Amino acid sequence: MDRSREVDKKEAYVKVHRVLSLYDSLNKGSVVNKQQAAANFSVSEKAIQRDIDVLRVYLEDEALRGESVMASIEYDRLKNGYLLRRVGAWLTQEEVLAIAKILIESRAFTKPELNSLLDKITAQCISDTRKHVTGVIGNERLHYLPVRHDKILLN
Repeated sequence: MDRSREVDKKEAYVKVHRVLSLYDSLNKGSVVNKQQAAANFSVSEKAIQRDIDVLRVYLEDEALRGESVMASIEYDRLKNGYLLRRVGAWLTQEEVLAIAKILIESRAFTKPELNSLLDKITAQCISDTRKHVTGVIGNERLHYLPVRHDKILLN
């Protein structure tokens, strides 16, 4: 009996870890391909589909309770996988570039502070445009000259 419980606990842990890993990947803007995920976790595609369905129900419940941003997991045929779509939560490419321009032109921050801020705001845009935004502000970031007050403004 105790051996059976240990096996059940381990299986439950493995499933929870798998579901959370899928959610983490989706949350980071990655495309989750069912076949690849099944191979990575050594489970069937049906198991991955059930995990995705569990995440869909969770997101719907959170949205209904007002605890979370409206989000859904959708299948994208062109990308051959599942994506997390947030309604109004991601910054657009133009919004990220506008904020970056304001930060850079203010010259108020030390270079490490500016780089940290730019990394954080570029992480807030849709994964499809993140690489483009990083490239556009890359030259400005490289040649950034802060005002010479040498004071750290952010902790």
